[in-house]
Amino acid sequence: MLRTKQYPYHYTKGGDLSVYSSLLALNPDYNAGYSAFTANGYATDVAASLSSMVAMTFGEAFKASAKM
Repeated sequence: MLRTKQYPYHYTKGGDLSVYSSLLALNPDYNAGYSAFTANGYATDVAASLSSMVAMTFGEAFKASAKM
């Protein structure tokens, strides 16, 4: 039997206005979510990078808290 690592779905919504950017991510499998709000000349890139860092850093914590 071949087993593969299962990655949960993240539902995301983001938007930009001038130098402001926001990103909301929800994970219904783990009852978790996070948001990033940034303001600078590279707001879109910063929000995307920050979101990736949060997902990678706290992914296992989200999973562990969902099992409780």
